[in-house]
Amino acid sequence: MGVLVATLGSGPGQRPVGSPVSSPAVGVAGTLASIDVIRERAAEAARGVAPMALAADDLLTWAATAVHAAPHPVQPLVVVGNDNELVDDATRVYGLGLAYVATGDEQFATGAAETISSWVETVHWADDTCTDSGGCHTTLSISRAAPGFVFGASLIADSPAWTTDRATAFRSWLRSVILPAASERPNNWGDAGTFMRVAVADYLGDEAAFGAAIDKWRSSLDLIEPSGRIPEESRRGTAGISYTQEALQYKLAVAQIAERRGIDLWDAVGAGGGSLKIALDRLAYFCAHPAEWPDAANAEVPAPGPAWELAYAHWRDPAWAPLVLAVRPYGDRGHSAIRWTTFTNGVPIDPITAAGSPSPSSSAEPSAGGSSEPSASPDDPAPPVLTAIRARLVVSAAMGDVAVRVSWSAPRSADRVRLEWSSAGSWHGLVASDRDRGSIIDARSPGTVSYRGRLTRDGVTGPWLELRDVTTARIDARSTTLALHGAWSMAGGDGYSSGTALSTDQPGASATWKGTASDLLIIGPVGPTRGEMEVIVDGKLADRISLRANAYRARQVLDALHWTTPGSHTVVIRASGGAGRTVAVDELVRLDAGSLSSPASTP
Repeated sequence: MGVLVATLGSGPGQRPVGSPVSSPAVGVAGTLASIDVIRERAAEAARGVAPMALAADDLLTWAATAVHAAPHPVQPLVVVGNDNELVDDATRVYGLGLAYVATGDEQFATGAAETISSWVETVHWADDTCTDSGGCHTTLSISRAAPGFVFGASLIADSPAWTTDRATAFRSWLRSVILPAASERPNNWGDAGTFMRVAVADYLGDEAAFGAAIDKWRSSLDLIEPSGRIPEESRRGTAGISYTQEALQYKLAVAQIAERRGIDLWDAVGAGGGSLKIALDRLAYFCAHPAEWPDAANAEVPAPGPAWELAYAHWRDPAWAPLVLAVRPYGDRGHSAIRWTTFTNGVPIDPITAAGSPSPSSSAEPSAGGSSEPSASPDDPAPPVLTAIRARLVVSAAMGDVAVRVSWSAPRSADRVRLEWSSAGSWHGLVASDRDRGSIIDARSPGTVSYRGRLTRDGVTGPWLELRDVTTARIDARSTTLALHGAWSMAGGDGYSSGTALSTDQPGASATWKGTASDLLIIGPVGPTRGEMEVIVDGKLADRISLRANAYRARQVLDALHWTTPGSHTVVIRASGGAGRTVAVDELVRLDAGSLSSPASTP
């Protein structure tokens, strides 16, 4: 229920673009946002400010499980594929570091520190590395993912868990094992290598190496044509759009880190006239119009990547808003260290901007009548079937959109899972993943939406599994749907959803809601003058809640109810006295999880 804000010492502040270049501070650099900024965003999340509130909930939900995972170092360091031990543990270090800064909870710093030390103490060299060719996948994985270790170490720098001995050993490990593996190829591999060198050199405080890596970044702009086309990525056939996005995400991350050091790379122009902004404009256009991609027919459109948050936060280009909103909040998904960018860098996108921009997903995704994925032939093995799709309310007191966590599960043999959403008959992409289970937060206006998913295994695509008619609604406490007993009145307040909340000082006064739901949030104020309330569900006492808090907050989730299956329920909110005695309710948020159709009944 919200995010605790750490009351720790100040971290390194952001430097304005154009200020004199400064030497990186050893051990507290290399991240996409300063510690001070992350703390500020955590405080905004606690107040329900978008998009940080959803992003913080996503981060801390993930961290609550990740903190208990064990590290899996690999010696010698050889990894294959996009999902491997290096990616998983580097992700955990970074995410736990963010959770530590956001909450001040030492368990997160301890988990990150122990994971780093496990790799440092176990892994002494890397094999299958070749910095100048594309035959060594370990080089690519290290270039993409290793900055996650750096980001996490920077974020836990003031924790007792991150001892001087651990920090010293880590810096030595970065120099001997990680830096030598950085790719220097003139394509997305090299962009990842430059990203890694920038992050590591910044953390080490190596000014010469940092400057050389920035120079390498500038030279990579020479490979972008004046139109924004990147030939080395565009030539990759139907995957050209994907490879272009891959290359640009590393360039964007470097621009973000460089900005914190007073270096403006955002507006740099290459020798051929290409620039980051021109390349992003071109990418955004073809994500919306893949049929016009000039380098291959039937070009595939990737799910938008987390670096779109960085791009939009800098330029605020309305045409990019749908790309940002398509997957927001960007969390732990992906195969590089560029993660959780909604929490660290995301900015609000007003409904007018979002509604007035063409949606890339609407034109790029296949319609219900067709798909760019392969279909099974009569001689193919039995088509794979998605195991489940579920929808739950995210516990957030934010007004406006309602956040729903959509989760999926599939057999472990699945190669690719695809989820889509629909609210008016046409289907739009929500997420494409190679993970057999996971979740994504979908925030939208209250109403009815359906979700569907299917999976691909060994080139065979299975049928759609549909979760139909997921309905969300906000119920004003003043609504006639609440039956009141006892002395209730309307209390005014600027923070309430409609300017007033239902309030009582009478022990035993109750408000009863009856309806169908699988999730129900009760939202109201807490503060020094508040009392206690009881929540009675279907005739049984479910919760007894103290509303007393040191500081007044107009809106907080007071109770979150969940039923495994939707059905009709009676919920009684009853004032039970206590110090201060006042109990108030602003609104209820309801979710009906809909019905899951069998694969055979879904076209």
